[in-house]
Amino acid sequence: MPSNIKTAHELRRAFIDFFVKRRHTEVPSAPLVPKGDPTL
Repeated sequence: MPSNIKTAHELRRAFIDFFVKRRHTEVPSAPLVPKGDPTL
């Protein structure tokens, strides 16, 4: 694979690293629906 083509993981990491280097905070992913939500 040519070196300029990135995997999805590499692309995500580059995107996150771009913002972290500019003093943004990386927040771990979390589910959109809270665990044990009785409305579902």
